Amino acid sequence: EKYAFKLTAQEMHKKITTERHLLPTQELFSEIEHNKYVLVDIRTPREFIGGHLPEAMNIPYERILDDEFESFFEENDQIKVLYDNNDVWSNAAWMILTQYGYENLVVLRGGLEGWNTTIEDEDIFKGEYPLDEAARFEYSKIIKDVQ
Repeated sequence: EKYAFKLTAQEMHKKITTERHLLPTQELFSEIEHNKYVLVDIRTPREFIGGHLPEAMNIPYERILDDEFESFFEENDQIKVLYDNNDVWSNAAWMILTQYGYENLVVLRGGLEGWNTTIEDEDIFKGEYPLDEAARFEYSKIIKDVQ
């Protein structure tokens, strides 16, 4: 049968509790240029259009088992990184896909929110603005330049 569970409940529980399927944001951040991963945004198309990770593809959660995506998930050349806003739905998607025998899947720990936090904390500001109250940009200069 096409969609029969491949793992027992005990095997699945063991996989989940090791948390090996969770990819730390920092690891993805440092490896993203090496094409080791394919980013899969499982949010709705509307959310995806509103903003997503660079070069991510959109496969909504409700459609992860659609026939048109079967060959994509069967390919094992690259690791598929499932993500949503945090990591709740992507964990559920990972469990479903894993139960049906798909491999080479991980979940981005913290999802898009975790990614954005990493970017803000470690890439953009580089510790130059230690206080949240401090202005991050000189808006008055930007406005003068535009006028």
